[in-house]
Amino acid sequence: ARLLNRAAEQGRTDDNEEVIRHRLKVYEEETAPLIAIYRERGIVKEVNGLGEIADVTERILKALS
Repeated sequence: ARLLNRAAEQGRTDDNEEVIRHRLKVYEEETAPLIAIYRERGIVKEVNGLGEIADVTERILKALS
């Protein structure tokens, strides 16, 4: 629903429900499994992305240092 609303607000006529569902399926099958692989290698850093942009940016930079 969020992606459909964004598509409507931004005039993204190519983002319909079918396209969005396909994009999410591809992510689930091809990208998401990489997280476990990278976590096993110790190269995943999790950062809380909620809050003010400056605060999130600070957390990201701290995790990367």
